[in-house]
Amino acid sequence: LLEDEIPADRVVSYGRLAMAKFSRPAVHQLLSDLQTPAEVELLVSGQLIDGTIFEGTDTITLINAPSHRKQKSTSPPPPPKPKKHRKSK
Repeated sequence: LLEDEIPADRVVSYGRLAMAKFSRPAVHQLLSDLQTPAEVELLVSGQLIDGTIFEGTDTITLINAPSHRKQKSTSPPPPPKPKKHRKSK
């Protein structure tokens, strides 16, 4: 059972719908010690400008635990774009 808090980086509202964005590194840090696969219940709660308190939960399935270190890409870098040459007049 996790009881850590991560503040939202950004909240955008669309009428009666709100979308919250969270720091990916903070979420990875929170989930990195779990043994996978794992089901994790996430709780989002807050207070609207008018004082209304809200709360919502969802269960996610964590397939692979995030790593503490940045993973290197195994794919090769894309080839450089060809340079455009202008014809002089």
